[in-house]
Amino acid sequence: MSNHEFEDQMTTSSTSSLGYTSLSSAEGSTLNESVSEAAIYSICGVCAMSFHHLFPHPWDRAFCETTMTEMIRHL
Repeated sequence: MSNHEFEDQMTTSSTSSLGYTSLSSAEGSTLNESVSEAAIYSICGVCAMSFHHLFPHPWDRAFCETTMTEMIRHL
């Protein structure tokens, strides 16, 4: 494949062909309609790890659990 053919192929692929949805095309829809279930699972995982790191004290546990429960319910 020549460089020119490669460049043509790169310019013809779009974000939707790669499985991504831009925020502008998803305007008016909820997050769970815009991203895959794997992405939602990943978002929840990152938030849980962040809460564990940012709020390590026992008195923060109720806040973290409540917030994660509400976020999961929302997504």
